[in-house]
Amino acid sequence: MARLTSDMWGTGAHDHSSEMVHVFRMRLIALGSSFAAGPGIAPQVDAAAGRSGNNYPHLLARRLGLDSGDSTQLLDLSVSGATMLNLISDDQDTGDKVFPPQLSLLPSADDDDQTIITVTGGGNDMFYIGSMFARTLSMTLWGRIYSHLFMTQDQKQGLENPTIASPDQVIERFNILLDDLHKRFPRATIYLVEYFAMMGPDTVGGRHVAWSQDQVDRYKQTADQLKQIYAQAAKGRANVHIVPLAQASYAHAIGSKQPWVSDGSILNFYRGGAFHPNLAGMKAAADLIYDTHQKLYTKA
Repeated sequence: MARLTSDMWGTGAHDHSSEMVHVFRMRLIALGSSFAAGPGIAPQVDAAAGRSGNNYPHLLARRLGLDSGDSTQLLDLSVSGATMLNLISDDQDTGDKVFPPQLSLLPSADDDDQTIITVTGGGNDMFYIGSMFARTLSMTLWGRIYSHLFMTQDQKQGLENPTIASPDQVIERFNILLDDLHKRFPRATIYLVEYFAMMGPDTVGGRHVAWSQDQVDRYKQTADQLKQIYAQAAKGRANVHIVPLAQASYAHAIGSKQPWVSDGSILNFYRGGAFHPNLAGMKAAADLIYDTHQKLYTKA
């Protein structure tokens, strides 16, 4: 197959070896939670969803030559706080708006379409980032003040009494999602975009985060679990591919000189972007997905 470039998507491409012309009508669909949505990153195109116009789906769409403002070219359904159940079957109440299950918002498939679907999720099912919120708010004086002044009772309850799924349950939810996507879009290319590394080689407990170095190591173990879940979900599925963002971002975790994620400072909490990807991270993720796609569809 000839190398696909951004000019070829959505406009048509010449295969010079056969002198044939084929027109691709590309569509990018993004499903997921906050690590896809981009809370705290300007501009916020949907404040209730915590969704940025500079998240990796929007940046990737531009790399692909798509109009990120046209929902027939980019359909970004990501919502901060979403669990896999919110992707599959459950409504999601963010406090400002109720979002229906993301699968229910998908368009019908068109056999002439080149569809790419990105998915980032599972961490909220395991209370991964939520536990970082809870620890910071409970272990710091400003956190306790912030919680008292700015958080609703429902938000406090969610952090104090979380519902935590097992890794096996999260894998099952991924399987349900991927089975459904394959039925809807049998020719689609699906990318499971791993979580950004939050704890890395430069993260020092008690300095860059409120908790101990032992807890830093436990968060690394949770991150490894998420990687294994993604690998297991993709196993045996020819159209599903892992985007190895966890490894690529490990040297850019909290405490690094060039972090791709935000720390748990009071300013980042106030902006809504604490313990989440920053703009540099979103750009890096979009580049990695684009490069992964190029390699997949390029043959010598």
